[in-house]
Amino acid sequence: YGQSTWQNKDDCWGIQNHVCDLTNETSDIQEPYYGRVRAASAGIYSDWSLSCRFTPWRETMIGPPTVTVVHSDTSIILKLQAPRSPYKRKRGSKIPMTNYYDLLYQVFIINNLLDEQHRVLVYEGKDKVIKIEDLRPGVSYCIVAKTYVPMLDRSSAYSSRQCTVL
Repeated sequence: YGQSTWQNKDDCWGIQNHVCDLTNETSDIQEPYYGRVRAASAGIYSDWSLSCRFTPWRETMIGPPTVTVVHSDTSIILKLQAPRSPYKRKRGSKIPMTNYYDLLYQVFIINNLLDEQHRVLVYEGKDKVIKIEDLRPGVSYCIVAKTYVPMLDRSSAYSSRQCTVL
């Protein structure tokens, strides 16, 4: 977008896959982009099919945080790690989403004595270490968390369940 000629993605030419990764070509996440594709068979080409305009910053799917649980007799300490973006540093490690977005964490507790779907929000904020206190010894608790982007009013899926017995 904004250029007078289309930029080819050579890795995506002559492939049979229905998916091709354009992460590196869309690394300016504030820039709006278009994509186009066409089918070819035996030297015959279809018309180009043009995507809708998209801006990676608005449309990137945000993943859940990684949750680590440490427990004591009556409390659970959670360590949260921000999801990684699809973009990589020069040395190859993925850049955390916190470099691009103002993130909040939403932490939910599931008391296994209750219905599995009954999740109670116990924390919402930016802290990466959270202590949940005044829990009952001998009871099994499960924790799930989401990443929330207030500016986009969008949440991730739930993290995997982390369960512990106090």
